[in-house]
Amino acid sequence: QLAVSYSMHEEPIPALREIVKACELQAQKGAFDHDNSYLLGTLVQFYATCKLYDDDMVAKAKLCLEIEPTYIDVWYFLAQAYVCRNEFEEAYACYEKYLELLEQFEKLPIRYNIAVSLYTLDSAVNAHYNMVSICRAQKQWSQAHEHIDAIFKLEAQQDFRKMAYSSMVQRDFE
Repeated sequence: QLAVSYSMHEEPIPALREIVKACELQAQKGAFDHDNSYLLGTLVQFYATCKLYDDDMVAKAKLCLEIEPTYIDVWYFLAQAYVCRNEFEEAYACYEKYLELLEQFEKLPIRYNIAVSLYTLDSAVNAHYNMVSICRAQKQWSQAHEHIDAIFKLEAQQDFRKMAYSSMVQRDFE
């Protein structure tokens, strides 16, 4: 709870320290499991917020995903870590998994876990942009174009939602 408070006040380093303590306490009590995997997910999130993509962050993300393979945010943050570490194949695979889970989100059990706060549900466009960059670096032009097409499609959907919402609000005030 203290970690979240620090985070809300834009103090990511103290927030990270507090969630590290919480994870250490949990580790002393016993192994991480489905009921407390949210601690690892939060730790990975704070590592990403602090842009600390070290071996410990990657190890904690992998542990979290072993326990809770549908933890969508952790897939996204792990992809970011791999990009920053120039491990592009791993990053691409994590972004693919993130996008796959995002498409199935309505059916995922993690959706109903009230202990888990999800922050990357609107990051599909960013994932596709990063995948375009990875594809370009690897000269995989057709895959890059597929992601560009996906970006245009997602942005068009967002524009449509904005117009629809604006229209609804306008009607409410007429």
